[in-house]
Amino acid sequence: MPKWSQLEVKELKILGGSKLVISTYSVLENLSLLSEKHLEENHIIHSKEVASVILGIDPAALKSIKSYWKRLHYRTALNWLTKYKPKKDSSNLGKMKVFIEAFHHLCDLEDWEKARNLLAIRLDTPTQQQLHLQLNTWGYYQRQIEIYQRVLFKLDVDLDMTILGDLGTVYCLLGNYTKGTEYYRNCLAIARNVGNQNVAGNILNNLGNVAYCQGKLHVAEEYYLQSLATARKISDKKMKATVIGNLGNNYNAQDRFDRGSECLHQQLILAREIDDRYAEENALGNLGIAYRCLGHHAQAIEYQKQNLSLAKAIEHRQSEGEALLNLGIAYDSLDDRDRALDYYQKSLAIAREIGDRPGEGLALANLGISLFKLEQDKEALTTLQIALAIAQQTTQQNLEALVLRNLAEVYWLLEQLELAREHCDRALTLATELGIPLAKECQTLKEKLEDE
Repeated sequence: MPKWSQLEVKELKILGGSKLVISTYSVLENLSLLSEKHLEENHIIHSKEVASVILGIDPAALKSIKSYWKRLHYRTALNWLTKYKPKKDSSNLGKMKVFIEAFHHLCDLEDWEKARNLLAIRLDTPTQQQLHLQLNTWGYYQRQIEIYQRVLFKLDVDLDMTILGDLGTVYCLLGNYTKGTEYYRNCLAIARNVGNQNVAGNILNNLGNVAYCQGKLHVAEEYYLQSLATARKISDKKMKATVIGNLGNNYNAQDRFDRGSECLHQQLILAREIDDRYAEENALGNLGIAYRCLGHHAQAIEYQKQNLSLAKAIEHRQSEGEALLNLGIAYDSLDDRDRALDYYQKSLAIAREIGDRPGEGLALANLGISLFKLEQDKEALTTLQIALAIAQQTTQQNLEALVLRNLAEVYWLLEQLELAREHCDRALTLATELGIPLAKECQTLKEKLEDE
């Protein structure tokens, strides 16, 4: 992500490889902690007794259910939880099949309370997240959407806020900011109506992330400051760590690196104090970006390597892809082109694997320039054109402006001046509308092109 307000913590990806933390919040109770050792042994739940405790289903009482259809669904749900053994080489999704299938049977029964209880199971994975959020961390966004759609507006307002906020996050991670914003706004309206400041503060942070991703930095800052004020008012350190980091990232995007780095150092200290590993790896990654922009490449690489190590440790695939991308950018700055290319390709592979469209566009944008430096002109232009299409499809205007500017420079170096001027003008117009520092670079390039 990002953390976006997913109502436990997540991340979102941004221009130049920076990361926003997604605020997360959950009203689902933590019913149990299932060991990852059980996953490795191909057993999620070892006995009917455990399943009955979690779901409130008494296997002995099933025979008393008169409806054959209901009895069949309850029996099947229990069988999935107690008898199914995934293969040893199953993917994480394959290992989670027991929960997902049981969940759908409970939804078919319209037993929404038991379905919610199943989503609330907290796994003993590195992040120790609830089932529904663990799917997000592993990058199974479409499965998460399918699950949420089945229980939305089926129980109570607290569950609805959780799901609306999480759906907003998932759609943003998939690059659909319009739909994501719609879910966020619906969640915010409910939160304000019921006086839930925790949810409201987290959603304000996430709306700031959307504005940031679209290059609307001043709008993003307004949302972040509102969220930070809420965090301070209710003494929520987790929310504070999240928002301070995103605010620092926003300052960096405006070339206000001193203020941005100050915020990110605050976030890192606070994240470690409260043991918020998502906020910690977010701070590490963005500090690496800040130091790279300031020309401190050794420090930048060290921070990104720490970020990558932590992302792998908590199995956060999107964040792992971001760290690889930022390492590529750092090595590119040192003219280590082969190593940069390798990191870009690894980042791109992860983005495509998990369906992270914004991340895919950003990886392609950097990969295209790297290919051009390696004199692979045709491949570079094709790659940049794909990146431009993704930026336009996902309404990432800041990325769109960056790719247009890069295309202008490539066409200039290839002595295709008309195409260079056309792309430069489009980049300059967009960057000026957004009020981002890229506008100065575009203006400088425009002046060079006019002298040709």
